[in-house]
Amino acid sequence: MADVVVITIGVMTGRDLAPAMSLLGKGGTCVQVSVGDPAETTVDLSLIDLTSMRKTITGSWYGNANPRSDIPLLLRMYMEGKILLDDMITKTYTLDRINDASTTFAAPRPSEE
Repeated sequence: MADVVVITIGVMTGRDLAPAMSLLGKGGTCVQVSVGDPAETTVDLSLIDLTSMRKTITGSWYGNANPRSDIPLLLRMYMEGKILLDDMITKTYTLDRINDASTTFAAPRPSEE
C-alpha cells in the first residue's frame, strides 16, 4: 500500500476519491491537486476506512506556494543564476516520444562520483 497518493487527473469528480484512497496504507495521505467542478459537493468515501486506517485527505494548489510572490522570486533567482534549471535538463523529448522519456527516467543510473 502507498504512503502517498497524488491525484493529478484533468477534472476531479467525487467518484475519483475513493479509488485513490483505497491505494493508501495505514496513515497514508491523499493529495488532491486536480481541478474540480465547484458545484460538485459529494464525495464517495468509506468513513470507517478513513478513521480506522488514519488516512488523510489534503488539497494542494501550486505545491502550497504563493504564486503571486513565489513565481516572481523563482524567476528572479533563475535570472540571477541562483537556480541552475538549465543544468537539470539532461535530455529532451518530443511529445510523441513521451513513453521513451518515462522509460529513461525510470531506468537506474550509474552513481556519479
